[in-house]
Amino acid sequence: GGSSLLGGLKRAFRFKELDAVYVISDGKCESDDEFLTQIRALHAAHPCRPRIHAVGINCMPRRLRFKTLQNLAVLTQGSFRPVCLEQDRTGLLAMPLSRRAAGDASDDADQDSPMMTEDDAIGNEDMAELSPASA
Repeated sequence: GGSSLLGGLKRAFRFKELDAVYVISDGKCESDDEFLTQIRALHAAHPCRPRIHAVGINCMPRRLRFKTLQNLAVLTQGSFRPVCLEQDRTGLLAMPLSRRAAGDASDDADQDSPMMTEDDAIGNEDMAELSPASA
């Protein structure tokens, strides 16, 4: 968080044949009117007028971070997609794997299907293989 999105975009806009920029951010960046004014100037001065396509990770709808990324895309005729990665892990662990794969969230699922464990959800088995102690 707190990254300089403006600095990154200035660097990207140095490429003269740039058609599009893809920004993936949690929105913890510049968000004032001056930021959008500078982006507007960068975009207008670029020979290709590249579109900025933004993906907002865990940005609350209609809040400042969400609006900043959305305005960035609108300003350049790009696109904005909000993505929520925070989920209730209790519900995730309680759902059988076969139901998750099929997209079925009903309560009358196959009771013989294996359930996800805490290790499945956070990858503890993979992490143990990578640690120096297991080598």
